Amino acid sequence: RGIRDAEESRGLGDVYKRQSLEGPEHGVYVRGHLKDDNEIILPDYWDPLVDESTISVQLTPIGTWQQLFVKEVSNSKVVVQNRLDGHSIDCYYVVQGERKDIPKIELEL
Repeated sequence: RGIRDAEESRGLGDVYKRQSLEGPEHGVYVRGHLKDDNEIILPDYWDPLVDESTISVQLTPIGTWQQLFVKEVSNSKVVVQNRLDGHSIDCYYVVQGERKDIPKIELEL
């Protein structure tokens, strides 16, 4: 009921397999682990798919308290900074955005 599977061809023989959660928008997300680096590189399909003005980022520090914040966001990457100078970054992340290639969902009809 609340989950859908789909395959979509984006040309050049690429087929993206995905599963979708239902919500009040056509959302896209990526998640992962950022360690000893400060850039989350977004996948190639992100830029043509996601409205940059809708991107949000959640960070979860791993192992110890870290004063992490998002310094920069674009459709190709997210730059993370640790306010504690000289300390490395180790965190889980979720980056979300709304699709721009299809009309927005009308919540009230």
